Amino acid sequence: MGKLLRMGSVSSLVVMAAVCIGVLFVMPLVAEGCPEATYYEPCLPAALNGNVEPSEPCCNIVRTMGQTWDGAACLCEQAHAQTFGAPFQNSVTMPIRCFGAKYPNPSGYVCH
Repeated sequence: MGKLLRMGSVSSLVVMAAVCIGVLFVMPLVAEGCPEATYYEPCLPAALNGNVEPSEPCCNIVRTMGQTWDGAACLCEQAHAQTFGAPFQNSVTMPIRCFGAKYPNPSGYVCH
């Protein structure tokens, strides 16, 4: 029993260390003034798997963020950061996956 608890503690520490390292190295890639990565958590299942339909809370985030140049830039930066291991292509297509051709996007903004 003591070994199981100890092993669990070691596993928890490894996971916590990985998260801390991820925050240190991924978060600086996101533009200043953008929400933290956890803000986009409702989009995680769809970002990790391009075959998963984005949830309503995810699409609400995309709608809100996609209405301004700064918000669209934050979405683009988050896609490039590949937070939580989400492939760029899955993240960058989230507006189209949520709204089709009528997705919110400031006129002329393109995420490369």
